[in-house]
Amino acid sequence: MVLALAGCASDPGASGGGKSSGHSSDRGSSKPEAVSKRRPGSNSNGAGNVSRSFARPANGNVIARFDGRSNKGMDFGGAVGDPVRAADAGTVVYASNGMRGYGQLVIIDHDATYLTAYAHNSAILVKQGQKVTRGQQIAKMGKTDSDRVKLHFEVRRNSVAVDPEPYISQ
Repeated sequence: MVLALAGCASDPGASGGGKSSGHSSDRGSSKPEAVSKRRPGSNSNGAGNVSRSFARPANGNVIARFDGRSNKGMDFGGAVGDPVRAADAGTVVYASNGMRGYGQLVIIDHDATYLTAYAHNSAILVKQGQKVTRGQQIAKMGKTDSDRVKLHFEVRRNSVAVDPEPYISQ
């Protein structure tokens, strides 16, 4: 299975000499980096027709939005320990800190098309292979591999990062 999570947002404070969150794939690492593969026929953000709905994974304000280049998801602000919840039911396929720049990371496989990723957690409450339900707390918000407390949330459709905002039910 390809986890497809290369590249992510620079922290919103990164302009003017701030610190990047380190999601660049050009850094050396002893662990393999996952690679995003573009599917033919998808639009610039890979979203196509949005027919899927995901729950909001955190209660905080949106502090950074998807741009398809430097931010492959959206970031929610909050406090250390705030709940991070599964956007939909699925199976945890990754729960660790081995992907540089994502900190404590959880990835949930929802079906043959969709994965969601939850990065920078202070604590992970699930294990690889575990089934989770929509809205279940899977982690606690933190700032691992980031210069501020946040949840970086990604939606991957056929391994391509897409703008999460149209998928989040209001």
